[in-house]
Amino acid sequence: MKPKPSEFPRTKLLWPWVAPVSVLAFALAAEGAGHAWNVHGNLIALILVFSAALVIGLISLLFALPQAIRMLSRYPSLRTASNFVATGLALAFVGVAMLLILYAFFKVTAS
Repeated sequence: MKPKPSEFPRTKLLWPWVAPVSVLAFALAAEGAGHAWNVHGNLIALILVFSAALVIGLISLLFALPQAIRMLSRYPSLRTASNFVATGLALAFVGVAMLLILYAFFKVTAS
């Protein structure tokens, strides 16, 4: 039985990067409103919340992406533009998240 294109797990691919992006949007909105970030107070908390959201999103996508790629390769009925866009955005998030984590790791270990 061929699955319908609506049965593709797009929400599993798109939801994990909403939290880190919303943390950044909050920070940019506060910056635009004139908030001065205190390095020893709220900026550290913001960085920790962003990092936690980034790591949780990365882990959940590392579980969801193999399933999505397998479904796309197995069922031609799922190969729609929106499914490919959702998979591509998830892959881009994984790449950017890994680069940010590696950058932070090398920045901490270098000092």
